[in-house]
Amino acid sequence: HISHNASQLNSVLRLVESGFGISLLPRSTGIGFKLKLKFIPLLKTTESVPLIMITRKGNFSPALSHLKSHLSEIL
Repeated sequence: HISHNASQLNSVLRLVESGFGISLLPRSTGIGFKLKLKFIPLLKTTESVPLIMITRKGNFSPALSHLKSHLSEIL
C-alpha cells in the first residue's frame, strides 16, 4: 500500500527516516547525508540502472572531455 510518494531525493530520505516506509536507491545515496537510516545492499541482483550523459552541443571543455573519456573506460 503506497501512502506517500516523493520524487525529490531529500524528501524520500526524510520520509524513510521518519518511518514512512522504505526506498530502493543507488548505493551512493548515503554518502554525504547525516541520516538515521540503515543502508542495506541488495546482494545477488542482476538489476541495473542505465546511465545517461547529456551535454550541450559544441561544448569543448577539457573537463567534459576528460569525464567522457573516463566514463567510456569504466562502463
